[in-house]
Amino acid sequence: MQALTGSLLCGEEHLKSLVSQQISSKLCASQVELLLSNSHGSTCPVTNGHLSQVCSEAMLKMLELMSRLKQHVLDMETCFYRILQDQRMVTPLSLAMTCQRRELVQSALRILFEAAPLPDFPSIM
Repeated sequence: MQALTGSLLCGEEHLKSLVSQQISSKLCASQVELLLSNSHGSTCPVTNGHLSQVCSEAMLKMLELMSRLKQHVLDMETCFYRILQDQRMVTPLSLAMTCQRRELVQSALRILFEAAPLPDFPSIM
């Protein structure tokens, strides 16, 4: 799975085509919503640093996937930008930005770069 995700996120067009036929914007949005709900609930509390980091990393991977597929999957772009405007995104993006792992920081920066021009992007960031 990691190799597939890495190849897809690196931009292999053939994989984008295959994945875009099997995934929906609704599925991606529901996964992010589940992670956001759990990161603010008892399953992945902010007080538990490791679980919070895992939730944050999973969200970043899903957002990167959505970003790469937004032109290939129906309504993916709309879902992606709607998620980026959710105030709950502040915590996972902040966790990623302050992480020791370079790839997570870079991923968060890419997402922030896409989100910054949005009118309702959280101003706290």
